[in-house]
Amino acid sequence: MDIDFTKEKWTNPISKDKVESIQKRAKLWTELREKYPNDEEIKNLSMEDMSNNDFWFEKYGEKLK
Repeated sequence: MDIDFTKEKWTNPISKDKVESIQKRAKLWTELREKYPNDEEIKNLSMEDMSNNDFWFEKYGEKLK
């Protein structure tokens, strides 16, 4: 996320939908790590992987349902 601190404005605006998607994925990532603390795949899954890769989000979104 790029912010121009001299003007206190976003230089790369992010849509509300994108922000909500990132928040949803962050919540899922946290829930997975709490629910499956010994799962090696989840332990090695970074927040960035979960946020930027739909494969991981879809795979683990189903796991929590």
